[in-house]
Amino acid sequence: MDKRRENRQRIRFRAGKLCDLSDQFVADCVIRDRTQSGARLLVGDADAVPIEGQIYFDDDSKIALYRQAWKKNSEVGIQFLSEPCEVKDFTAKDLRALRGVYYALTDK
Repeated sequence: MDKRRENRQRIRFRAGKLCDLSDQFVADCVIRDRTQSGARLLVGDADAVPIEGQIYFDDDSKIALYRQAWKKNSEVGIQFLSEPCEVKDFTAKDLRALRGVYYALTDK
């Protein structure tokens, strides 16, 4: 029986990047499912994913704060603490860094 509160949107091979709350890159991820309140991620090392952090969605260039809800093997479930939003407060240099393979945002 499905216990989800919301319908999930199954997503194939959508890339994302995880960073901690100090804007340091933690890991790349693949977004497997996404709802308005959270997502299921595939990561290389679930233990490396911070309990709270930020996720950047490569496909639509949005970012959201999250809290880890669960983890199992190489999958992590996250709950959004903020609705994914445009990254309009970032500088052009920061946006280029986010779109790169690995990123670290610099002090402004």
